[in-house]
Amino acid sequence: MRAAENAVPIVAAGAVINNAVPEVSGGAASSGRPASGKSGNGLLGVIVLVASILLFLGLLGLGGCVYVAYRIKNKTMEVAESVTQQGQEALKVPLDSASGDQNANGSAPAQDVRCPAAPSVTASDKAAIVPLGPGLTIVDAWHVSYGDYELIENADSFAADSVRFFMSDGANHNEVYRTICREDLQTAHAYKTGFGDGDPEVFRGTTLFSVSAAVLNDLKTKRRATFTYTQTVDEADDAAGKTASRRLEHDGFTWDEWSGELVQVEPDDTLIPVIVNDQRVELPAVHARGMLGKELTELWVVDDPLNPVTLRFAQPNSKFSLQVVKISFPGGEAPKIEQSLKQNGTAEVHGIYFDFGSDRIRRESEPVLKEIADAMKTNSWWNLSIEGHTDNIGGDQYNQRLSERRAAAVKSALVERYSIDNSRLKTAGFGASQPKESNNTLEGRARNRRVELVRH
Repeated sequence: MRAAENAVPIVAAGAVINNAVPEVSGGAASSGRPASGKSGNGLLGVIVLVASILLFLGLLGLGGCVYVAYRIKNKTMEVAESVTQQGQEALKVPLDSASGDQNANGSAPAQDVRCPAAPSVTASDKAAIVPLGPGLTIVDAWHVSYGDYELIENADSFAADSVRFFMSDGANHNEVYRTICREDLQTAHAYKTGFGDGDPEVFRGTTLFSVSAAVLNDLKTKRRATFTYTQTVDEADDAAGKTASRRLEHDGFTWDEWSGELVQVEPDDTLIPVIVNDQRVELPAVHARGMLGKELTELWVVDDPLNPVTLRFAQPNSKFSLQVVKISFPGGEAPKIEQSLKQNGTAEVHGIYFDFGSDRIRRESEPVLKEIADAMKTNSWWNLSIEGHTDNIGGDQYNQRLSERRAAAVKSALVERYSIDNSRLKTAGFGASQPKESNNTLEGRARNRRVELVRH
């Protein structure tokens, strides 16, 4: 607007000059000399003409300067806008967890990007203690104030550069996909548990169900490793005063990070009990401990660089812990349900998953339901009793009713979805009255939450 305003007087001045010049030059041309009786008028006309030309040039120069300034201003605004937009599109803007001021310490991993190309390691995947392949299911028990709930991570698809997992928590009905880059499985020093609806599917620089091969190697060769624990911001943590090393934001998504160093505790492996393919086994694990930010942190990871699954993770000062309680994968050595029913007349089943405190069967249960139905169809003379069992959290009366409802839900699924004759199935619930292990541990309570089949 400023250039347009200055253009008006420039044009107006030009019009005055153009109208004045003919009067002066026309008078001189009429006789070839100054007009009679006005001997000084010729010189005066020349002076006026020169002054007018100079005024015109001055105004023209002023207008040009204003226009150039206007263009410079516009260009500056364009550049500033471009820089601002690029800043907004930056992958992460680190913020101090206490004040919200910008924090320049370190850079955050990139988000919502494709995984970099990496050589396929499918052959190595299959050779791992916990094979990283289709059908792998890892169940984490999270202990919170009101009980244990199970986060299920189910391998959905595999590619040369990434592994994709379907995740559900069974407590808040959150169901999302998370893709882990194979490069991060080899080199990342950050570990992210949990998920939120707004989380990016690809969270570069972190692992999900394991630490990286590099972290395990550092713990075994140097007895220490730099490490970062990452999680979506939890309002309960804020209310409890749990302070992260830094808080990060990007595109409306906020998460916390705790960073520090972990040190190997014992020189030899620790054996951690886990239910693998419905059988209780003990897996060799490296135990490490250290301060991540202000949080004392411990973890136990499978001593296998091909897939160092995180079996336990704990921040005891915050009363937070998680533990892998069940692992299943195709081709395991455990007896199948049909074989167990034939040989023993019973089968202990841990692959039927329910929502927290509910009889709602989760989608990850379908392979086991189908296996039971196939056994019933193959052995058409069999009748089965479906028995529900719980841990001891919640009280005897509550758990008794819950176990009865869960057994009935399994029967309904077999009848309605797999066309098993209703008369061939009976149900019973036993609550927490027949534990397999102590209810004082996460792994013990996980084994006690089960369905048992009895052949008649």
